[in-house]
Amino acid sequence: MFTIKKFIIILTIVLFSISYAVVYEYRNENSLDININNRSNISVTYDEKIINCTQTIDNDNLHIDISPINAGKTNIVIEGDATNKNGEIVKRNTDINVYVHRTGIVTLYNYLGRCKGDFSFTISFYIIVFIIIIYLIKKYRNSIKKNLYSYNNARILGLIVFICVNLLYHVFIFIYDFIHGYHNNSFYALVDSIQENISIIVLLMVPFAFILTLLVLITSFKLIKNEGKTWKNMLGVILGSFICLSTIIVVFMQAMSYNIRGNELQDCFYNILFMFISYFESVLLGTCILGIKAARKIPSFDKDAIIILGCKIRKDGTLTNLLKSRVDRAIEFSKMQKAVTGKDIIFVPSGGKGSDEVIAEAQAMKNYLIEQGIKEESIIIEDKSKNTYENIKFSNKIINEKIENAKIAFSTTNYHVFRAGIIANEQNIEIEGIGSKTKMYYWINAFIREFIATLVSEKKKHIKTIIAFMFIILAFALVKFISTSI
Repeated sequence: MFTIKKFIIILTIVLFSISYAVVYEYRNENSLDININNRSNISVTYDEKIINCTQTIDNDNLHIDISPINAGKTNIVIEGDATNKNGEIVKRNTDINVYVHRTGIVTLYNYLGRCKGDFSFTISFYIIVFIIIIYLIKKYRNSIKKNLYSYNNARILGLIVFICVNLLYHVFIFIYDFIHGYHNNSFYALVDSIQENISIIVLLMVPFAFILTLLVLITSFKLIKNEGKTWKNMLGVILGSFICLSTIIVVFMQAMSYNIRGNELQDCFYNILFMFISYFESVLLGTCILGIKAARKIPSFDKDAIIILGCKIRKDGTLTNLLKSRVDRAIEFSKMQKAVTGKDIIFVPSGGKGSDEVIAEAQAMKNYLIEQGIKEESIIIEDKSKNTYENIKFSNKIINEKIENAKIAFSTTNYHVFRAGIIANEQNIEIEGIGSKTKMYYWINAFIREFIATLVSEKKKHIKTIIAFMFIILAFALVKFISTSI
């Protein structure tokens, strides 16, 4: 079966074959431009058995046209007299490696270095990555249309962010170099710049990591103060501390990597490390974006019933502000649907009676609904559930006993919409959520939980993606090693 993945692989082979054909077409037209300012008595030496050079001098620029004769490696040595700071005449040399391939292609500096027509490799790379991004965006859009509540959506969105950020930075550097007259688009330069992009992007994200760390720690401590010390509430502190420590390590290792450049094995290690960090940062961002999207989405106005997910009530049996906002949001949605389509909706407050609660959460919500003018016959309570999984399972059963093939929505706090939707999806229940506003410190902690859940639930796909990127980095490292070793 012909798939888009096979198409991308074939397109990659075709485009890079075309790029090689372009380079081959211009194999006899390689040249050098050297600034010879303040130098006199210029001489150019090289192995005449391998290449032939024609030199012209225009002001302070030495232009050398290079023609291949035989396959091999030589050096073009440009020597001239220059005056140093003490006014003494000294010899100043410029030494440039030149490779003549068996096909007659001439490359400069290293085996896969600069040559005429090498820009085609960069263009091919941009086309391939752009098509991959289009494919991922289409895949993401189809996936969220089918089901918004999926950790796979967060993974795909994170991958899109990761690739787009790297591509945009690469394009920025390409344009910057072009404007400033640096035109090295060789295959070696392309490979080197892709590797450099990942580590530089990690460094650029350090300030954002510090800001995120502060937000996570501050909001988590506030959450613990207001809601108590639970493992869920402690996740923020744990991850915040991890981000802080990781940021310090990244800065240190980034600085170290520049001091030890030249060892391909060490460079490869740092590139893999930076790839890990930037990939997981992208997945975290993708999770946050998807969580906000789920919270802001308004369900379609064709619903037969709306489940109101319960949470702890006050000691006197009244609703907390958090739970009241969920009920108010359900009422607001019912009014929106009535105004648009004229269709009424059944309210299903869901939540059992906890050991420290005077009545069931569902009954407390029913009392509040009646106070807000909702007719009792429009309310069906579900008072047996103990958690979100049971809220949705038991409520769905009650609704479908009353209405065949019922279309259902649920109301919960905005930070909880994505998770509740996923819980419903795990039960193969088609449902749409609507979120009520809440305090920011709930959001940060919720994002952390969903990020961890995304990593765990999609771990096999994450591992495959990371292995693929590792393979690319190792392949690039091998290309660079071979190119500089020949």
